[in-house]
Amino acid sequence: MSVTAVERMVIRHALGLDNSKNAYRNHFCACIADPNDDTGTVRSLVDRGLMEPGPVINNGRDQYFRVTDAGKRAIGAKEDGR
Repeated sequence: MSVTAVERMVIRHALGLDNSKNAYRNHFCACIADPNDDTGTVRSLVDRGLMEPGPVINNGRDQYFRVTDAGKRAIGAKEDGR
């Protein structure tokens, strides 16, 4: 499955691959109260099974999302995140 450059950046950031050669986390916090935030990109990834929603925090303002194994494969990362 192909991903856009922005989607690739979101997945890599969620895994910590923007700062490291190896994944050291698996979460992305999006401001769901702000339509100008990364929420649209993340929702598109969720709809395609590349990320999954997590807890809503900060009184409903933010939500965590997690990269699925399919999301890792979409950017060429191994399922363990490397």
